[in-house]
Amino acid sequence: LKESQTMEAQKVKDLQLDQLEKQVGSTTRENAKLNAMVETLKERLETVTKERDSAKAESEEQIGIEMRENAKLSALIETLKERLEAVTEERDEVTEKYKSYTVLDV
Repeated sequence: LKESQTMEAQKVKDLQLDQLEKQVGSTTRENAKLNAMVETLKERLETVTKERDSAKAESEEQIGIEMRENAKLSALIETLKERLEAVTEERDEVTEKYKSYTVLDV
């Protein structure tokens, strides 16, 4: 009877050990899947971060280009304003001279 109980207890222990080994195997496989997913996410994060940084650098470069272009255009506008004022003054002088000639003709 004792030998039978010992054998039965051993079977129960063997069965429990077998179940634990299956659980460990299952858990190990799940961990491997999760680790692979984590690695994929890390790689994707790295890629997205590089893309963002690249886009930011391009944007900053574009802003710099636009600022330089705006400065050039502002300088050109000022030059044109000055030229317009000079031409307007010349026109006014010529108009005044013309008026004085027409007054003399009358």
